[in-house]
Amino acid sequence: MSLKLAGTGHRPQSLGGFNREVSNRLIVLATDKLSSIKPSLVITGGALGWDTALAQAAIALNIPLELHIPCKDYSSRWPLSSQQIYHQILSSATKVKYLGDRYHISLLHKRNISMVDSCNILLALYNGIPKGGTHNCVQYALSTGKEIINVWNDFQHLSNIESRQSRLWKIGLSNKSNNG
Repeated sequence: MSLKLAGTGHRPQSLGGFNREVSNRLIVLATDKLSSIKPSLVITGGALGWDTALAQAAIALNIPLELHIPCKDYSSRWPLSSQQIYHQILSSATKVKYLGDRYHISLLHKRNISMVDSCNILLALYNGIPKGGTHNCVQYALSTGKEIINVWNDFQHLSNIESRQSRLWKIGLSNKSNNG
């Protein structure tokens, strides 16, 4: 049986913000997890945050990528830089499945169901708060008996390591400036 992995997770605003550090941390985590799980296919919903990182990691690791996108105009309200990354991912995907033409909130739930129904394992970046799309996706996967791997603690661990390194770096700079 081929191992089809879908991903669900929080958006950047719930992960530390829209910045390069958070993006890099997500990509490192996604690359590490995909390298160890070795799926034959990665499925994401095209959202900013964890979905984007999983897609970028799959592309970098040459794992076929299937996108389940809520609608054709999904990224139209995003910042230009995010739209550019999104379109690069779209052009690298093996398959793109659109669930509608125009945005409607119900399509986000329909996208999550489509991803879970198409996978063997759900790789979640889920903080455990019982609200929102990531929560709903995880709950649906639980109701269908899918295996779920939650990497939230791994993400927190990476965040803590980077925070400590940043503090040490700042202390080192402040000591140099005070002694110099």
